[in-house]
Amino acid sequence: MACFTVVGATAAEAPTAAAAVEAAKAAFARQDYKSGIPLVRRWAENGNAAAQYLMREAALGNYGGPRNEAEALRWYRKAAHLENADAARAAATVLRALPLR
Repeated sequence: MACFTVVGATAAEAPTAAAAVEAAKAAFARQDYKSGIPLVRRWAENGNAAAQYLMREAALGNYGGPRNEAEALRWYRKAAHLENADAARAAATVLRALPLR
């Protein structure tokens, strides 16, 4: 199986989830948050765990974008719904940290 990186690709040009994830990582490494997110959003919405991980990390502000804990929790829940045990534990941790309203 070939592994490659699509540097500077758009979402339409990234033919696989792996290529989209690698292209997004490259964008984040360049501190290009606005280009990285669209590369993986479609794959994350369709259940790709690596793309969901990047979306969670991006929502937590780990790639230079704005921090959005509600968005991070949404991605944790999506992954947990797919029976990802690590995501389920992370979602529980995020929920415990949120203030009660």
